[in-house]
Amino acid sequence: MDAKTKNFLEKICAEFQEVQAEVSAGLAEHRRENAEELKVLFGAVEKLSESVERIGREQKAFTEQLAVIQRMLTAHSGYSTAKDFVITAEEKAQVVLPEGKIGVTEFARCINAVIDLNKSKRLTGVELNKQLKKMGILSEKELEDGKKRTIVNEQSHKYGIETEIRTFNGVDYEKVVFNEQGKEFLLENLEKIMSYSP
Repeated sequence: MDAKTKNFLEKICAEFQEVQAEVSAGLAEHRRENAEELKVLFGAVEKLSESVERIGREQKAFTEQLAVIQRMLTAHSGYSTAKDFVITAEEKAQVVLPEGKIGVTEFARCINAVIDLNKSKRLTGVELNKQLKKMGILSEKELEDGKKRTIVNEQSHKYGIETEIRTFNGVDYEKVVFNEQGKEFLLENLEKIMSYSP
């Protein structure tokens, strides 16, 4: 091989090695840039996951605090957030009604003493009278001043409901009361009465 050919080949080899070095350097730089981008991306994903977990913990804590407040309101003031009236067989067995004839408000008070106000709304005399009127067991009378009063009708006595003369502020009035038959009827059929819809 002559000197000219040898120099030519050495030159080509040198240029090839230079190109190879540049390519290798470029690939290395590209891999490094990709690695940095992936590192930034993974960091962002990690921060997002932490934020989601933190929000979840805060939401859970808020829900627990709300539940505590609701229980406190229920325990101390009889307030209930429930929308429907619910009474279980076990709760009904715990109801103690006074002896003798009682009014609807007193009956409701005895029921509220045993029901779980976290699961059931309070029972009121007004709501109970309203349902009994829907069923035709009680009626309503409009007074001269435009006010309305709950009264008995021809069906009432069949269910143990009657009236007694009571005095309030020196004025006599007829109070709707439930005798032993009436108390038993209310207690045994309370769920049906409160869910009745004509």
